[in-house]
Amino acid sequence: MVQTRRWWQGRRGGNRVMLLVLGLVAFAFMVFNASGRLTAGDQRQVVARLVLPATDAQREAVKDACGRLPGVALVPDQGAADKQRNLPVRFDVAGITQQQEVALYACLEERPEVRYAGPEAG
Repeated sequence: MVQTRRWWQGRRGGNRVMLLVLGLVAFAFMVFNASGRLTAGDQRQVVARLVLPATDAQREAVKDACGRLPGVALVPDQGAADKQRNLPVRFDVAGITQQQEVALYACLEERPEVRYAGPEAG
């Protein structure tokens, strides 16, 4: 009579169980991570980096000119107030139309103090 072993009762059954547990943990992590990203919604931002050293007047000019476009919202500055002029100006473009986003990019390209305008890397 031939005895059959179950797959987890082989000579290296402990290894098989450990691989199964690790695989299930990795799969659960991937599902959890993907569900968080899918339910986060639209969080796109456009970043305008200014020529260095930028003055406060240049930052305010970019904010005033382009921050008032329809659908575009300014993201509040973060960090120390004395270092703000070296930080980029951020615009929240979540949920805006393509035409509104094109208008924002056109506005930023017209500003001589803006050296780069593009999506937030992330």
